[in-house]
Amino acid sequence: MRQYNIEDGLPSTEVHDLYQDKNGYLWLATDHGLCRYDGTQFKVFTNADGLTDNTIFDIVPDAVGRLWFTTYEGGICYFENDHFYPHPRNDSLQQILGRYYVDNLIIDSSGHMLLSVSFSNSFQEPMLQIDTAGRIFREPDLLRLPFRKSRFTSADTRAAVHEYLGRILEGSMIPEQGRSFLQLSNSHYLIAIGPRLFELDASGNYFVDHTYSGTVLTLLEDEDHAIWVGLDAGFGCYYYPEGYLHANGQVVLPDRSISDIMLDREGNYWFSTIEAGVFFMATNALHVLDEKEGSLPQKAMSLHVWLDKLWVGTYEGDLYVVNKEGLIERVFLNVGPIYDMANDRDSFLVTTSRDVFLSDYTELRDILVGSISLRCFEWVDEGQLAMGGMRGFRVISMQDRKIIEGDMAGDFKTTYAMKSNGQGRLWIGALSGLYYLEKDELCSARHLDPLLETRVTDLELLGPDTLLIATKGEGVLILMGDSIRQLDKSDGLSSNFIRDIYIENRTTWWVSSNNGLNRLIFSDDLQDCSIETFTVKSGLPSNEVNEAIEFDGKLWLATSRGACYLDPVKFSINRIAPQIIITQVRINGEAIGERAHLQLGPRENDIAIIFKGLSFRNSTG
Repeated sequence: MRQYNIEDGLPSTEVHDLYQDKNGYLWLATDHGLCRYDGTQFKVFTNADGLTDNTIFDIVPDAVGRLWFTTYEGGICYFENDHFYPHPRNDSLQQILGRYYVDNLIIDSSGHMLLSVSFSNSFQEPMLQIDTAGRIFREPDLLRLPFRKSRFTSADTRAAVHEYLGRILEGSMIPEQGRSFLQLSNSHYLIAIGPRLFELDASGNYFVDHTYSGTVLTLLEDEDHAIWVGLDAGFGCYYYPEGYLHANGQVVLPDRSISDIMLDREGNYWFSTIEAGVFFMATNALHVLDEKEGSLPQKAMSLHVWLDKLWVGTYEGDLYVVNKEGLIERVFLNVGPIYDMANDRDSFLVTTSRDVFLSDYTELRDILVGSISLRCFEWVDEGQLAMGGMRGFRVISMQDRKIIEGDMAGDFKTTYAMKSNGQGRLWIGALSGLYYLEKDELCSARHLDPLLETRVTDLELLGPDTLLIATKGEGVLILMGDSIRQLDKSDGLSSNFIRDIYIENRTTWWVSSNNGLNRLIFSDDLQDCSIETFTVKSGLPSNEVNEAIEFDGKLWLATSRGACYLDPVKFSINRIAPQIIITQVRINGEAIGERAHLQLGPRENDIAIIFKGLSFRNSTG
């Protein structure tokens, strides 16, 4: 997630509410004024700009496009045509409120307002209603709105929930989505009362009562029907991807007090907190492993699947194991950068810059084959392992550890990748280009095309006759027989410096680079290709992606800022066009004011329209 706080322009880290207006601006209610964010900078409004108080609790739109704000000491006010105004009866409202304040507000389509009031988290006053004529009424028969800091006067909480549900179904003021009241896509209702969250069907039948450690402040159902529950007192946000409440919800933003959760028009997630500002998440299809899940270090170098577990090698020389339940264990320490891993039926191998280590399921031990500063492994035949490194390559017999063949002084020097076609040919990617070993003879493939003289960083086979080549500087090369096809930045790749190629299926490839992750989607004949690019703006922890691999239905990535995984089905580029806002019109170099109609003379023909596009996912702010 990306965090926004005071250093980014917020006036305070205490944020109570979030709202995106019709122009695409993000509004934030804080205890030090109101903020409007355009993806680049925060504009702060205070009582000097017309707010009735600097502590803002709620942001509520009405049917005619105004934004209303509830405050701590200033009653309610609204924003219209770039100005702030108090409610016309705000003085009378404040006299009625006395020592209380408006903590929740509902405005129906006709303009009627329903307000609940609070003082020191206790409820002693009835609710208030303001009609369209500005008359203020007490509503002693109405229960308190089940929004933030929800309270019911009934001693029987369950009965109160049923009673309230019946009233809102019969009444005209049904909030589509409130702070602690939510109608789900399956027509069920979630109602929060303090730390308890109830789920009811449309008839009011109660069937779930879930209690949390903290008070429920906010609820959200996202586009995938997952449920999000924000709690106070540093208990974070609970996430239920299955779309129903259960005992094992995932915790997001632990140790934070979540005051609001919002989805913007691009599908981005926003989380406001009471103590840490605002958090932005571009997608819910990607998950970054953090310290709470095993203290994975900063730089992940390599990935491997073995024994139904994911093995993560790091630059620091640590080896981590992730099982399908998400548990992480550190099993190997301080051996230098782990560049590659491999296994056969009986053993697991780890290569570092110093040694090769072998595991027989119980321990890791050094294989004494002579150091060549290894970088990569590849099984050639059963019992024969090819090893490539800074001093060329070797093929050894795993049974007696003897060297079968190898090149310790070849002109290609460092070997970065190897791939066996299973038919007697071993492709070798080196510093000086592409080679192959066949019938005990080492041959160069560089004569086929000058592109094959480029440093090769990874090799994959798409069938026995199609070789995919990752290069450092020339993008992806596809060798089919004697013909070469190149895909580079001009075709849509994020970089020409490629680290890894992972084949999801014949027509979908994932390409890792020093500047993000690329998904290549081909036509059945592999002639047409569309490329989607993902970077930190898409949610990646880093643009430097070293490797990708599939494990347990997810695509895992090794990046320079740790490991992460994504759902390849849900993970997609942002195809929503930015919200366009015209900021100025100039005629013959002179700015003109806002007008409904504009009639120009024949010489007024130098027209400039200045605009900006609001896209938080593509923001540089």
